[in-house]
This record gives sequence, C-alpha cells and structure tokens, in this order.
Amino acid sequence: MRYGHFDDKRREYVVDRPDTPTPWINYLGVGGGDYCAIISNNAGGYSFYQSPGENRILRFRFNAVPEDRPGRYVYLRDEKGDYWSNSWAPVRKPLKQHKTVCRHGMGYTRIESRYKGIASSVTYLVPPGEPLEVWCLEVTNRTKNPRTLDAFTYAEFAFPFFAGENSLQAILFCAQTRCVDGIIGYSTPVPGWRFTDRFFAATAAVRSFDTRREAFIGPWRSEADPLAVERGQCSNDTGAGGNACGSLQVRIELQPGETKRICFICGQGAAETDGVRARQTYTPERFDEELARIRALWGELTGGLQCKTPDPAMDSMINVWNAYQAHVNFRWSRSASYIEAGLRDGYGYRDTLQDTLGVMHARSDEAREAIVQLLRGQASDGAALHKVQPLTLVTGQGETIDHPYSDDHLWIPLAVAAYVRETGDLAFCDREIEYLDTGSATVVEHMRSALRFAREHRGAHGLLLSLAADWNDALQLGEGGESVWVSMQFCKAAADFAELADALERPDAAAEARAWAAEMADAVNRHAWDGDWYLRAMMANGSTAGSRNNDVARVWLNPQTWSVIAGVATPQRAKAAMEAVHTHLASEYGLHLFTPPHVDLTRDVVGRVSYPPGFKENGAIFCHPNPWAMIAAALQRDGERAFAYYRSLLPSTMNDRADHRRCEPYVYTQFVTGKDDPQFGVAHNPWVTGTAGWCYVAGTQYLLGIRPTLSGLRIDPCIPADWKEFRVTRLFRGATYDITVRNPGGRSSGVRSLTVNGRKVDGDVLPVAEAGAKVKVVAVLGE
Repeated sequence: MRYGHFDDKRREYVVDRPDTPTPWINYLGVGGGDYCAIISNNAGGYSFYQSPGENRILRFRFNAVPEDRPGRYVYLRDEKGDYWSNSWAPVRKPLKQHKTVCRHGMGYTRIESRYKGIASSVTYLVPPGEPLEVWCLEVTNRTKNPRTLDAFTYAEFAFPFFAGENSLQAILFCAQTRCVDGIIGYSTPVPGWRFTDRFFAATAAVRSFDTRREAFIGPWRSEADPLAVERGQCSNDTGAGGNACGSLQVRIELQPGETKRICFICGQGAAETDGVRARQTYTPERFDEELARIRALWGELTGGLQCKTPDPAMDSMINVWNAYQAHVNFRWSRSASYIEAGLRDGYGYRDTLQDTLGVMHARSDEAREAIVQLLRGQASDGAALHKVQPLTLVTGQGETIDHPYSDDHLWIPLAVAAYVRETGDLAFCDREIEYLDTGSATVVEHMRSALRFAREHRGAHGLLLSLAADWNDALQLGEGGESVWVSMQFCKAAADFAELADALERPDAAAEARAWAAEMADAVNRHAWDGDWYLRAMMANGSTAGSRNNDVARVWLNPQTWSVIAGVATPQRAKAAMEAVHTHLASEYGLHLFTPPHVDLTRDVVGRVSYPPGFKENGAIFCHPNPWAMIAAALQRDGERAFAYYRSLLPSTMNDRADHRRCEPYVYTQFVTGKDDPQFGVAHNPWVTGTAGWCYVAGTQYLLGIRPTLSGLRIDPCIPADWKEFRVTRLFRGATYDITVRNPGGRSSGVRSLTVNGRKVDGDVLPVAEAGAKVKVVAVLGE
C-alpha cells in the first residue's frame, strides 16, 4: 500500500494519507543553529535546544497510546461549535470529510487541510541560528458565506532535564507559568543552569490562553477532545506546578474567498524580552523570507552533487533524501528521534567521525571542525572517548579513558584522509590540537597515536583486542578476545595514514604504517581464514565467532566486506568471501549481519545477545554495514551485485509497499527484521543511523564512481551493464564538474576514454580545475 509520493521538483515527500503505519517524521533546524524540532506528518513531536537530554523544550510521550502525542497542534472551531485539528490527528475527523496532506521538505514541514469549506495549512520551520520555532497558520474561507473561526494552539512544555522528567516528574512541582501581554511564559529555575525560560507567542490578538494541560484538556479527556476547544474559550489559567503548555486562542473573521495568516512562535527565552522580540520579528512576511532562506540553504547544501540516472528511485535518494538524512545524522548523531528518546545524549565518537564522510563534499569546513573537536577527545596514548557531550563536547582536560573501545580511535585516520582528499588541505595535517589528558600534537601525530594504541593492544594471534567492544557493541569477546574485523579496519586506517604521509613527504612514517598494515594482514590471513570466509572473532579460550564449525553465527558480513575494502584478502579469498556474503546473507530486503541467529538465548553465547532471532545485532538486516558490501562489490568490479545490494536497501523502492516496511520510505533505518522472524522486511529505528552517510558514499563514490583523491576527482563507475548513460554534477574544490558517463558497450566498469572540455585526459583522474571553473567531462566505459 502507498501513503505518499516523492515530489523531486520541490524536494519534498508528500504524505497523501495521514494514517501512515507509523508516524513519518522530519527534522527542522538541521541547516544551522542549535535548535532542533522533530515533527511528524500529523504534527506530533518534540524539540530541544543544544541538548535533547539536558534542555528539552517541547514534550513527547514515547511509545504512547494513542501514538504520536503530543505535538504542535492548531485546532479550528467554527461558529456552530464544530471543531477539528489542522493535522488529521489528534481530533481525527473521518478521512472522507477531512482531507489532509503533509509535505515534508528540507528544513520545513507543511500540513494542509480541508474541512467543510475551510482550507487551512500550518507550515513549521526553525529559522537558522535562532533558538525558536515558528508555525505559520494560513486559513481560507472557500464557502460563499462569511465565517467566524477560533484558532487554538496546543504544545506541551517539557522539563529541561529529560531524566528528571521521566523519573521524578519534576515539572509537576517546578513549573511556573504566566501570561505577559498575550505571551505565555514558562520557567523552571534550576540553580546554575542558564536555560530556565521558554515562551509561546502569537502575531495576532489573543482572546484567551491556558498555560497548563490540566486546564486546557480537562479531566478524563485527551488532545482529541480538549475542554477549552469544545467550549470555545480557554480559562486564562496560570500558576505553579502542573504540566505546562502553550495554548492561545485567536479569532479569525473571514469573508468568502478571504485568506488570513498568523504566526505562532515557541522558543528558548523569557516571555517579557525574547517573546516580545520574536512576536515583533516573525510576522507572516518575515516567515516567507525565512522559508525562502531555508530552501536556498538546502539548495546550496545538496546542489554540490546531483545525479540523473536510469533509476528514479536512486535519484530521489541521492539528490534529496539520502543527502538530507546524512546532514541530520552529522548534526544530531544518534541522540534524538522517535526511538532514541534523548537520554543517550551526546555524539558517539565513532558515529560522528563516520557521519562526516556523508557531508564532506557539502560541509567540509564543519566536518573539519567536528574532527578537530573529536581529536580533543583523544588521549595522548591514542585511545578515544566513546561519547562526547554537545554542551561541553568533551568533559574537560585531565579525563582518563578507563574502558576504551577498539575501533573509536581508528576512525580518525579515515575521516582525516577523507577531508584532505575532498579539500586538498594538506596543511590541516600539521595543525596542532590538544589531547584530552595532557599535551598536544599535530593532526598527523594524532592519527599515528591511534594506530600505535591499536598495535599495543594485540592478542595471542597478533590481532587487535576487542577491548570494551569493536564496532558491534553487542559482541563482547571478554578479556583476550581478538576482533578480526577491527584488525582489518586497522589495515585500512594504516593505508590512509600512509597515503597522507607520502603526500606530506614523510617516507619513514609512510613505510612504518605500511609495514604495520602488512604485519596485521598477514596475521589475519594466517589465523582468521576459515576456508571459504573470514572469522569474525577469536576468544582467549580458543572458541571462535564466524566459523563453519559454529552452530550459530557462522557467516558474518563485516569481515568479508572489509577484507576487500582494506585490501587484506588475496583476489581468490576476496572472491570466496564475497560469494559467501551473497550465498548466505543476501535477501530482497538487504544483507543480514550474520546467519544463523542465536535462538537459545539462555546459552552461554558470544557477546550480549538479548534480541530475538532476526532483530538488531542477532541476525537482522543491520543496515549500517550493508553499504560496505556495496563498496566491496564495486571494488571487485561487480556492478550487478553492487547495484542489487544498493537497491535491496533503498527505502524509495518500498514506497508502494510502505504498509509492510512501516517506516518512512524516504530514509534509511537502523535495521530490518531478518528472515528468521515472521516480520521479515519490517524496518525499524529510522533516521538516526550511520547507514545514511555510508549509503551516500557507496552510491556516489563507488556505484556512480565520482570519488575524490588527493590529486583530483576520480571517475570510476561500477554500474549495471544495461545502463546506457548517467550524469552527475559535482562541486569539487570550488569548480563545478558536469560529468556524463556513457556506456555504449554494455559494461559495468572501466573507463575507456575521458575528455575534459573536449580534450582527452589519460587515466581516470580529472585534474583539479581553478575555483569557479565550469568543467564538462565525458567518460566512456569500455576496455
């Protein structure tokens, strides 16, 4: 079943039916600033400023019944007492009477409604750089008679500290509400905390107000039938304690065909000052300017790479939604969604370093500064924090890392190398950055210390110890346990370091890193090859994960793909390993993390297995490592499989089967239920996943093959053989490359000829053009 469609021209996803299988959401405020608002197709959701755990603005009830409550509601009540919400929920009038459409755009959401001759819409956005959100209500009288309507807003304020909200219900005792000249103020004085006030304002005259849920909704009611709306007036309630809310009543008089607009503003700050300023500033005319500004901003952020391929589903994702989701993850990591409630406040170290890869071409300066901040979370011995906090980023000089993970620090060389390839900024490698505990070092020395720390923590077979965990936190190998996958990651990190060392004319450092990588690759191949595929891990007691001798978890995805990505495997072993992936792990919905899953969870199994078979890390289609298989297949020049793996995970291909997938068909999810569960193919935990950045890298740099290198832009596609042509526009180091790839011979890979502005170029790397230049490129595939 289909609930919506892609409007690529407007860069929107249009939800045509409001009764989606789950709430389908959008993020506002990603383009710039510290205010984040999450909103669903039925106006549910919440917001925070800087920190979802420590500075929540609007409240949300996770996993609630009814679902998706509360939200940013605008109710309309006519002169006869009939009322409805602009969004279908929460009132939920019959769908045949109440027509609603939600347009999720890049940085804004617009919900349109028609009911009994009244057309209305509310557009929501976060002005870049402002600690507030604006709702713009537009109402039109489509009847032949004058109409008098009352509009009521409703949003619940949250207690700033989300843990206190859920454990002590502190808002019931600490809330202080007031209404100052029609602007609602809400305060929660917390000693030493600078964010204590919120406000809610309107640009029209306020007839009545409520500042507490208990007064607005009334006893034994819900958001579907609030008492204030039913009786046509709020109670002007204020005071201390209770559940604070923002409800303003505004009257709207409309002649036939007339339209009126009102803005409502909710934000951080005091009603008496910040609220007054916001009301004066965010008129409907200013709202239009901000919306145009946001559209232009996202046009710039996504315009640096656009494609036109034979596959419209790929185009929708690459040009709009995959790029957009990558930006969301880069900005807010894994901290806030409809699943991640905000208590995992902060940025994962490994997560954010990987997230830079998906936005490097569009936000290279911000990616660089994110890397710098994360380097400040690395200790002088090379280990790294596992998580950093958004308000302080790192917890301060002098901190020790007692339980390091084996992979966090190894993402440093990969992220730095990606930044330098994109920008050509080799000088960054010599930038001095302080360590977390003591002293400072250049970026290149930070990279080397990460490699050194890894080498100093090897096990009995010469492979890297898993320590607290490697990339898979559920795989707990215990003391002395060695991770085959992280050992492969080390080889890739060492190779990237060596490439930069060569460019910096430091041959000794490059040779040392290559020797370390060769030594590690040799250990992997001597101890971790199981005949047809690579092991996943080895424990100190001699047991293994990922062996043909195991009754569960015999074949794992990660070591097979990274044996190719890291260049660890011989061609014969690489082919066998990837064949094992295809034979044992592939499905119509993506690649499983491993197979078969653990079934008897009471047994003493490797790691912390607490999920049912086919869920999350227990044999699900865990999406994050899927693009690594796409990359590995592309590196093997297998365009059919690379694209098949890409398509199997592509959300947009499920648009017409959204009732089965359930999650939004415009974003990637963390995992898809595996074949060992009856819900096979159902997607879970959308938006906040490293899948987004890696799928963007896989799709643009390896399938379409437009890949930055230190010396220029490489054209190295790996596509289905029946593609005749595709085009990519790519901004690279200030120049715009208009690239056409032609495939007259039905090839999957291999560039036969390359011309730049009509002149033939040898090889497959485009020379770097001057900033501002327009470069026309034609690549022809063939022998």
